[in-house]
Amino acid sequence: ARARLRQARAARLPAVALTATARHDQGWLGASGDHWQAEVAASLPLFDGGRRRRQVDAAAAALRAARARLAEVEAAARAEVAAARGRWVAAANGYQAAVDGLETAARTAVIQRARFAVGRLSAADLVDAEAALAAARAAFTDALSRWWQADDDYRLALGMPPAAYGRSRVEE
Repeated sequence: ARARLRQARAARLPAVALTATARHDQGWLGASGDHWQAEVAASLPLFDGGRRRRQVDAAAAALRAARARLAEVEAAARAEVAAARGRWVAAANGYQAAVDGLETAARTAVIQRARFAVGRLSAADLVDAEAALAAARAAFTDALSRWWQADDDYRLALGMPPAAYGRSRVEE
């Protein structure tokens, strides 16, 4: 678009041409002569019905439109990166909460098993503690999976490949 604008503006400038010729003549009568000629010509259209002005205006409008499209794409890219970053932070916080929940459920299960072993807890309460531990493990796995997905999405938004792209577990 910038090149078209420069081209349209340049079309409004005068055209300048320079030509030169040289010649050596040897006549029949023994007379010889050197002839040379140089010319400079300028051409400037005085009236073209506004065609060149319209071409410049159209090229300038195309440049403005291209800049607006570029700004729109850049804003969309920044928004995508910001959204991916927000999802990553939320997933990381969810993962940390799941880790804390798993640690709490594991400690509770240890305590409840000890209480059950000495007869101070019913079997139903022990089953509830073990179920809470299983649910915490599932929540941990789900949160870890969401964090990995958010990390891949964030890396892709930044233009980077996912963390494990192209690698297998054997190579690590």
